[in-house]
Amino acid sequence: MRTSFAIAAAAAQLAAAHTTFQSFVIDGKDMGQHFAVQTPSNGNNPIYDVTSTAMNCNGGKPTTDFVEAKAGSEVTFQWHHNDPQTQSGDQDEPIAKSHQGPVMVYMAKADTKGEGAVWTKIFEEGLNAGTWAVQKFIDNKGQITVKLPNLEDGEYLIRPEIIALTRGQPRK
Repeated sequence: MRTSFAIAAAAAQLAAAHTTFQSFVIDGKDMGQHFAVQTPSNGNNPIYDVTSTAMNCNGGKPTTDFVEAKAGSEVTFQWHHNDPQTQSGDQDEPIAKSHQGPVMVYMAKADTKGEGAVWTKIFEEGLNAGTWAVQKFIDNKGQITVKLPNLEDGEYLIRPEIIALTRGQPRK
């Protein structure tokens, strides 16, 4: 399978709570800052109105860039607290430690423009043995890696998402 895809950081910014998805790596090859990434129209601020069109791929300008990948490829998504790069000494890089929660990745056919119930979840990690997926994300310096599933050839959108449950640490 050969798949072309653009990264659509869709609802990720509501969930991301002051972090911005900025780049990705496919099978070890860095695609570069914002290449094939639809950057959010609201910076790293959350989207509060879940009925807003901004929930659909951030409401920003669509990317025209695509990359090719195949089934089984490893895709690493990279977030940072600041854009375009990390500021030295930023205590919230890549996200504030109080913003714990799950991490998911979805894919949809590109011709759907990500509108409606077209997304398929390909990755999910939540609370495991008292540790949220976001803590692993912080420990990995803002990176999440997933393996692409076997899908029919075509163009896809892929949407990494962090749901930040502010102060979502488990009770002890």
